[in-house]
Amino acid sequence: MLGYLNPFVFEGSAAFDEARSLGYLVLNRHGGPAILAWKRHAYVDFTKPAAKSWWEQRVGAALREPGFDGAMQDFGEGAPTDGVYASGEAASSVHNRYPVLYAEAVREAAQAAKPDDTVFFARSGYTGSERYVTGGFTGDQERSWDPRKGLPSVVPALLSAGISGRPYWGPDIGGFIDGPHLQNEKELWARWLELGALTPTMRDMLGAEHNPVDVWTDGNTRELFRLYARLHTSLEPYLYRAAGVSHATGLPIVRPLFLDYPEEDATYRLDDEYLLGSDILVAPVTRPGSTGRQVYLPRGAWRDAWTGRVYGGPLTIPVDAPVGRIPLFDRLAAGIDLPVMVRDALQPNTPGL
Repeated sequence: MLGYLNPFVFEGSAAFDEARSLGYLVLNRHGGPAILAWKRHAYVDFTKPAAKSWWEQRVGAALREPGFDGAMQDFGEGAPTDGVYASGEAASSVHNRYPVLYAEAVREAAQAAKPDDTVFFARSGYTGSERYVTGGFTGDQERSWDPRKGLPSVVPALLSAGISGRPYWGPDIGGFIDGPHLQNEKELWARWLELGALTPTMRDMLGAEHNPVDVWTDGNTRELFRLYARLHTSLEPYLYRAAGVSHATGLPIVRPLFLDYPEEDATYRLDDEYLLGSDILVAPVTRPGSTGRQVYLPRGAWRDAWTGRVYGGPLTIPVDAPVGRIPLFDRLAAGIDLPVMVRDALQPNTPGL
């Protein structure tokens, strides 16, 4: 059971009053708490050891007493750039480093309460923060097909995060922020589900929308989620091995093709497909109304997970992709046998959307 966590307290709460009286909040230039506009909150000053300990005790209590196993580790990127910090450092410097201090405090609290038995997925990050977090998410995408802020923006975000040192990653399936009214919202959710299941972390998200399509919309969405949940679960041993490689080498789990195939010029121009580990290639469909797409396959023999057909790369091929069927290939020499996983996940047969 995961809760929700952020590194600040809200004005008017008992926690805010206590933190203010103890001098545990980031201050403004006038000596009072630096209050940010959204719901009137102030950041805990993690550069002050006593403030960090106070906050860690509160997190630990939530893990021990209600029994949470972790949380969405939200925010952290908005520490005041004009604030006054106990360490005396320049506010701009602390602003960049704050996500690391935040992640470190979460990790210490979690290890004290439930050693090696918690999950926190973080929104913010900076150099050095990844050693303290167990996951990440791609922020608050809009529920839309917009390439800048909707579903198509997820794959570039995953790739950028991976080569920036963040291996354990997954999007909010369905997005978070309400987008424009869509006639094809069910299609959009299905495509988001397909993508989310083929990342390290598969996580549905109700979000902040008005009457959104989600897992529970109808029998079709439930069956499609069941299919992809089964497929994701069957990949657990493979993802665990990929996590071990990432831990040992820094190579991301979701990675751009040029990391494994640097000699192929075409791989440097791809931002809409990726490798999951070294042996699975995923090519999400992110355009409305599409029933297929072009897929680039690098050198080697690649097998279509849905049809079992084998292709020899490098080459670009057209792939059928009706809603509910993400283009997906395994490297034949790896011995993963994705077609068997897909076949097993399809029992009982999933009705079409």
